Amino acid sequence: AAADFSAKSALSDIDKAATDVALNVALYYLNVLSAKEQIQINEVQAKQTFVQLDITKKQVDAGALPELNLAQVEAQLALDSSNLITSISTYQQNVLALKGMLNIDAAMLFEVETPAVETIAVEPIADLQPEVVFQMAMGNQPLQRSDSFRIKAAQKNIMVSKAYMYPSITFGVDLTSSFYN
Repeated sequence: AAADFSAKSALSDIDKAATDVALNVALYYLNVLSAKEQIQINEVQAKQTFVQLDITKKQVDAGALPELNLAQVEAQLALDSSNLITSISTYQQNVLALKGMLNIDAAMLFEVETPAVETIAVEPIADLQPEVVFQMAMGNQPLQRSDSFRIKAAQKNIMVSKAYMYPSITFGVDLTSSFYN
C-alpha cells in the first residue's frame, strides 16, 4: 500500500511539473505585457516632456523664464528618453526569455497580443473567501495531491515499522530421509 501511494505521488509530481511549466509561461507572458505597457507609458512621458521643452524654449526666448528652466526640461527629456530606451530593451529581453521558455528560435518573428481588459474574467476580490480558496487549492493543486499521497505512504510505512516490534512465532517442519545403499 505504501508503494502504491508513493507511485500515485510520483504521478502527481508529473502533473505538478506540467502546472509549473504553464505558470512559468504565463509569468513570462505577463512580463512581456508589462514591458510593452511600460514602453507606451514612457513614450507618452517623453512626448509630454518634448512639448514642455518647446513651450519652455519659447518662454526663454521671450525672456519670461531663465535659461536654467530650459536646461532642467532638457535634462528631464534626456531622462525620459533614457527610460524609453531602457523599457524597449526590457521588452526585448522579456520576449527573448518567453521565446526561450517556449523553445522558439530567437530569430523568428514573434509578436505578443494584448487581450482586451473587458474579455478577462476576474472574480471580485471581495467574493473570494480565504477558506474557500484554500480548500480549492487543496483539492486542485497537484502538489497538494502529491503531498497527501506521501503522507499516506509514510503512515503505511509507520504501520510496517510498528509491525516489526511485535513478537513473532515461527513454525518449521523438516522431513529427511537417511536411506543408505
